Amino acid sequence: MAFAYLTALLFSLVPVLLAVTALAADEELVKHCRFTLEDQTFDICPILKAGKDSGGWTVESVRQTPPTVTKTVYKISLNGPLPRNESWSDQYQCPEGTWICMTMYNSRPGHEDERPRILQKVPVAGRIALPESALSAQEAEEGKTALNVTVQLSQYPKGDIRHRMLHVRYHGGSYVDLRQIADMQFICDHDAEEPSSPTFAYNWGGQHAFQWKSKHACGQTITNEPVDEPPPPADPADEEAPPSDNEEGDSEQLVDLPPYSNRTSRASWIMFLSSTAIVALVAYTAYNPPLPVRRRVIAFIRSRPSLTRFRVGENVLLRWAQEDMGYENDEEDLMVNGERDPIFFQDDEQIPLKPSPRKGLVPTYGSAAL
Repeated sequence: MAFAYLTALLFSLVPVLLAVTALAADEELVKHCRFTLEDQTFDICPILKAGKDSGGWTVESVRQTPPTVTKTVYKISLNGPLPRNESWSDQYQCPEGTWICMTMYNSRPGHEDERPRILQKVPVAGRIALPESALSAQEAEEGKTALNVTVQLSQYPKGDIRHRMLHVRYHGGSYVDLRQIADMQFICDHDAEEPSSPTFAYNWGGQHAFQWKSKHACGQTITNEPVDEPPPPADPADEEAPPSDNEEGDSEQLVDLPPYSNRTSRASWIMFLSSTAIVALVAYTAYNPPLPVRRRVIAFIRSRPSLTRFRVGENVLLRWAQEDMGYENDEEDLMVNGERDPIFFQDDEQIPLKPSPRKGLVPTYGSAAL
């Protein structure tokens, strides 16, 4: 009997222990408002403390949707779940465990007597129980989504290289099988009035973005400067030592060169070998062209006689031959044929020269047509 009472007592304490564990996890999350990201440290604890003291934030946006007006209201709590309104039905408020809740209303201008109609109730972020979860407390706890807060620094904005936008994203929401994310975009503003509040930026594809200007969003850069050590006392024995090579002091620091890379030399060799191969291929093709190419080139040259007008005609060759044979006996023949034989003066035969059609793409002189 005592064992049965002890077992019932333990099972009754399980929901209390689980609730305390969840609350401790949320408080632990809030305590981690000081963190280091890349080379900067951030402290957004004053922002969270101000929200806890004021009961959270309310962000509204109005959009004209004729003939109606659509109003979107965000309830934001970054210190824990939003409080429940016991006088409202569950279908008119976000599920238990929601940190950020969006409500969309619709109303008709000029009909102030009509109550606004609720269009959407979206749990954006939090530790929310999934639909049709198990009945036991332990299974219900396992069925809850994770808040999973993440932080990220954006790129340097234009015109400002000192501070970068800090993104703090809250997860865990779901609406019509679409995951929801709240993106708090903290912007450094030294002139912002505190306590500051977020403003609505956009809502697209389940991502709800808010811009938050605050002086607490300015990160502090971590500097690891070595401490200057005093120089050692001068040794009297080294007073006559030669001066150091660096006579100009440490005004210019030495910078290590980038590591050597053989990619440049490798690319140069590849280009050289490729060019050599192309030139060799072109030279071989020109010296020993394939038969189809040779036929096409010969046909092309024959179809265009203007390309061969540089050749000397037969009449000119004949006149040159007559001039060569007209030398006197005592005149010196300066031609490469050597001294003229007298037989050529007695022979009236005229031998015109014509191009040789035997070999080569361009006809050459050297054959005689009798």
